Amino acid sequence: MKPRSQEELERLLSEAAKVRGNSLWKDAMRRFKKNFAAKISLWFLVLLSLLSFFTPLLPFAPPARVRLSEQFQAPKLELIREGWSKAEYHDLGWLSSKMVDLRASLFGTKEIGPILGTDSKGRCLLSRILWGGRVSLLVGLVATLVSLLVGVSYGALSGYFGGWVDNLMMRIVDVLYSIPFIFLVIFLMTVLRENQDLLEQRFGLDRMMLFFAVIGLVYWLTMARVVRGQVLSLKHKEFVEAAEVMGASTWRILRQHLVPNVLSIVIVYLTLTIPRVMLFEAFLSFLGLGVQPPDVSWGILAAGGIDAINPIHVYWWFVLFPGLALGFTLVALNFLGDGLRDALDPKLKDR
Repeated sequence: MKPRSQEELERLLSEAAKVRGNSLWKDAMRRFKKNFAAKISLWFLVLLSLLSFFTPLLPFAPPARVRLSEQFQAPKLELIREGWSKAEYHDLGWLSSKMVDLRASLFGTKEIGPILGTDSKGRCLLSRILWGGRVSLLVGLVATLVSLLVGVSYGALSGYFGGWVDNLMMRIVDVLYSIPFIFLVIFLMTVLRENQDLLEQRFGLDRMMLFFAVIGLVYWLTMARVVRGQVLSLKHKEFVEAAEVMGASTWRILRQHLVPNVLSIVIVYLTLTIPRVMLFEAFLSFLGLGVQPPDVSWGILAAGGIDAINPIHVYWWFVLFPGLALGFTLVALNFLGDGLRDALDPKLKDR
């Protein structure tokens, strides 16, 4: 075979440098962009999250402001009016307080009128939906991340060690599965509520943080089973055995070889867990066991809407708009989860 010249080798190397490989994540992103419903859902969730986060910065009425003279007002087109005051807010955090101060310097006392109507105490429904979205979305995100951290760690350890360790850890999961979630959450919330002052003074944990953590600690069981099954199918692969032969520690194998290879399944399950957590929070708040006034969430708004419907008067906007906010968000999260599942599953590559 005739040897190649130096110029030809350099030309081949330059052409090879221009060729870019197509990784799993790039291929998944390409397939995800073809899913119209998933893309629209992603943009909707991004816009909703940004709008909810910057709600204190926007000219909306205080969510807990009571004006009995404006109660039961139907939706009307009243874009701008006067009457805003920072003194009407309750329990603002540091970041929200700074955003409200900036809002005062930008818009003064102007605020958007009750274009979605008012409730039984004259509070602006649009403002309460957006402020409630901050709590509901935060509950879904934080509680799901807690379940992700606990479930992935527990499931990965159980699947990798196997044997009697796996049997013991999975039997613990089975026992916890046999306990109804609602009873477990009621028990935990009751115990924590009795020791709330001690937890706040010693550990700096307020009621909302504890509520997020409790819901997250309830939803880690399925995540642990999913990860455990994936690790069982991967731990005898060649790349894991090679790492063991090279002397890699258990934590290194889990961190660098096993957990990264189950991330696609974890991400899909994550997007499907967030709507379940949000719906569970709404259910608990509806029963009076979750978010407590003056805080507001979509579950509290739904409970207030049910109380306002009676045979004499039907204040339809009490239920319609909070229900649409929660419903559209849950549908978008499910579409996004389905789109990620289709994009990250190599078996569906040529579908």
